[in-house]
Amino acid sequence: MIRNKFFSAEEIAPRTFRITNCFDSHERMTTYSYLLEGDERAMVIDTMFGYGNLKTFCRELTDRPLFLVNTHYHGDHAGGNFDFDECWIHAADIPYLQNMAAAVNDPATFRNMRYEQMKQAALPENRDSILPTDFSMPHPMFIWPVWDGDCFELGNRLVEVIKVGGHTAGEIVLLDRTTRICFTGDACNSNTLLNLPGSLSVEEYLENLYHFKTFQPAFDHCHGGHEDFDASIIDEGIELCRRVLDGTDDHWETTGMRGGVCYYGMARIPQETALGTRYGRSDGKRFNIAYLAETVRKTPKTPRIL
Repeated sequence: MIRNKFFSAEEIAPRTFRITNCFDSHERMTTYSYLLEGDERAMVIDTMFGYGNLKTFCRELTDRPLFLVNTHYHGDHAGGNFDFDECWIHAADIPYLQNMAAAVNDPATFRNMRYEQMKQAALPENRDSILPTDFSMPHPMFIWPVWDGDCFELGNRLVEVIKVGGHTAGEIVLLDRTTRICFTGDACNSNTLLNLPGSLSVEEYLENLYHFKTFQPAFDHCHGGHEDFDASIIDEGIELCRRVLDGTDDHWETTGMRGGVCYYGMARIPQETALGTRYGRSDGKRFNIAYLAETVRKTPKTPRIL
């Protein structure tokens, strides 16, 4: 295992590395990036929070040219994008990267804010060794759109883009048929959040899960941004979304991450683990979804007036 203060990497399949954020507390969440190496180039999937230099760390894993693909735009997946000069992300998520543009225009404010964030997030043993240069600083970069059905050729290794919008409108997963792994970001997990700005309705998400399921025979494992599952997690997602739409779910009320009331499809049962408190379901299944009462059904599309 390769490790420094910020990251550790383990090979989970041939020429396939899971990179773990080991700088801050896992009480909040475990966070992963991935590196997939081909004969000609290597794909980096997501950049976590931006603590440490992920690109420099990836150079310890491969000598192939690196390029970055984001599963979606959230800060725990795109926070380190400025370690790179360009990124690929679904077109529907590009507008939400506007905060990155603001950082480019005011780097001093960004530096001070990120430095304070790092100090608050760091594990106690890392807190006193933080430097103001220990995070990626903003600079102009290219943002390229990807679409459902696109493929990346790494050199004798093809990676397919599948759109599974829900958590964000442009959430994608990346299918590597060679290793039978799908890299799923936050598309389908035990805490699938559809209660955030930019999320889709449960009804639209279910349609996208049906699309995702058509690829299910091609992979065995879902390696996500925070959790790993076998491919049957898709079936659990479809089942619970149907229950939400039918009004037969638990409709478990709680306060969302950003305040305000939201609901979970199944009641969340606290479970103590080595990484802190995690939440499961009373029936032993894994998938769960947070949603808003007003976004269960999709709203009719209206013409765009130009």
